[in-house]
Amino acid sequence: MSKIIAPLKSHLAYPFHNTTPELFFKYLHIFETKFIPEGLRKGTLGKSWLISIRDGKLSGTAFGQLLGSTVDSVSLFALDYYGHIKKSKGLILYINSKLIALKGRQLKKVEAPIVHFASITIEDISEITEDPLIITKFSEFKQILLKNRGYLKNDCKGSIK
Repeated sequence: MSKIIAPLKSHLAYPFHNTTPELFFKYLHIFETKFIPEGLRKGTLGKSWLISIRDGKLSGTAFGQLLGSTVDSVSLFALDYYGHIKKSKGLILYINSKLIALKGRQLKKVEAPIVHFASITIEDISEITEDPLIITKFSEFKQILLKNRGYLKNDCKGSIK
């Protein structure tokens, strides 16, 4: 993980003084690999949607590089972080199997569950998990994503209500 963190330190904006890249990436990993699949299993998160098999426009930006393009989970889903779509490894395997089954014909989109990050509320989080790290750091995590996406100004303080 340290190889990933070092080049991204310059791109990551922290609105809070106690956030480090290590904590951010730890939270991101737990959020994507444990919380999101659990929310999909419980039916609290996600809806079926047509998802492009291509990488989106934001994948080449600093925001896209910060978040990465894949989620290390075998569950079949995609995550929408304010326009940047991350696909799970399970979804990528599903796409590859569809491409093989089509035998060279074109495939543009597949139907799969997608979780829109902007629609996740603290109530959803407390319904899905009792992990204190996920619950207490969610508003800070959301602030960091909003700031790095460019939706917040440099002088932001406090949490999103």
